[in-house]
Formats: sequence, structure tokens, C-alpha cells
Amino acid sequence: MRYLALLVTLSVMVFASDYQGAMLNIMTPVSGLSEGSFEITVNHRFFGEAFEDSPLESFFGMDDGANVAFGIRYFPMDNAYLSYGNGISARSHSIELGWMESALEPAFFELNAGYYTFRTGSTANDDWEGGLTATVGLSALLAGDMIRPVVNYAYDGHQEEGGPGFGLEFYVMEDMSLWGEYFPAANDVAENDCFSFGSRYSTWGHQFLLALTNNPWIGPQTQIMGVNGDELAVGFQIRRMF
Repeated sequence: MRYLALLVTLSVMVFASDYQGAMLNIMTPVSGLSEGSFEITVNHRFFGEAFEDSPLESFFGMDDGANVAFGIRYFPMDNAYLSYGNGISARSHSIELGWMESALEPAFFELNAGYYTFRTGSTANDDWEGGLTATVGLSALLAGDMIRPVVNYAYDGHQEEGGPGFGLEFYVMEDMSLWGEYFPAANDVAENDCFSFGSRYSTWGHQFLLALTNNPWIGPQTQIMGVNGDELAVGFQIRRMF
């Protein structure tokens, strides 16, 4: 795992082109995704605390296991997509239908709806549960395409909770940005709101995100539920568009 993290860090130092628009959890509407486009996403959220007493011994928490998820997304027509996600640690599966709209450029709109299932325990005999999901997102490119604010509203039908998420991205170069996202906890039982921050680097057809987060779970529906504890963990995301 240490060598994989090192490889990712070295890889993101090379960037060249125009595959834009992603943060760690918040849905970020963009434009220009055409019929036949196909995207693969790999997500890692490490469970270990990044800045414990001896962070080098656990390689900033990366030796303590990780929440891993894989996703694919296909565009059968311009700006419309089908997606499938598989969460390894969460033992979950999800499908979504989505639509992006850029008619009001520099503002971009996205809407998706889907269904997810997960096992309630760690064995094959445990029951499956699930629920409907929906997310609405709005983003814009401002200040000469240097700043991208994002707002979401996400709903989880299994938890019967919905709430907003907010993101902000600053482009320090054409293909290099710093970003942060914040989700107020919709669940009154949660001790803390969720947040993440980090950097994004783009190459031809790739996006690489490195992050620190206080919630190791993945996606806006998990973030709106809040988190108990305030430890920061390392996360990364790799996207590839074909």
C-alpha cells in the first residue's frame, strides 16, 4: 500500500489537458461529456488517523486498512449517463441514472437518481437492505474560470435523511487545483459535520485527487449523515475517461 500511494503521488506531477470537474464526495456538474464516453473511478479512504503520535510508523494511517470503492459511468447520449458502483468495505452496490445540463453556462446543473443495496453484516448470510437516492448539483466557473463553487442537495431513502453539501475549488494552474467540501450533518445523533480538502491534478483523460477527510465513507449520501469523531484520514481518488 505504501508503494501504491507513492506511485499515485509521483504520477500526479505530470499534467497536460482538459478532463476537469471532481472533488472527493460532492457531485460536481461539468460540461462536454459526449455520447460514448466511459469513465472508471477508484476511491480509497484510509481508516487510520493521518496525524497520530507516530504518523510515519503507520505511513500517515495508510497501514490501518481502507474503505475501497469502484465505479463505472457510461454516456449513451450527450450529458446523460448510467453508472454502477461497488463498495468493498461497505459491501454495497448502486446504480444511478443522471443528466448534466450546461445551457446556462458558466453555470452547470446535474441531477441523478438511483438505488443502492448493502449487507447488514459481514457474512454472506446477513440480510440485504437498501434505499433510493437522489442528488441535485449546481456549479459555476467564475473569475476567469479560476474559481468553481458547488452546491448539492442529497437524499438517502434508507436513512430517510436529506441535506446540503458545499464545495469550492481554486485553480492554481489550468490543470491543477485546490478544493474543499463541507456537509452539515443532517443526522442529529452525529457529533460532527463532515469535511474534506485537498488537491486535484488532471492529465489527458485522468484525474488524481489527494485529500484529508474526517469521514472515511464515500459519496454525498454518506457525508450528510455526519460523523462521530474528528480524526483526519488520507484519501485519494483516480478517474479515467475513455
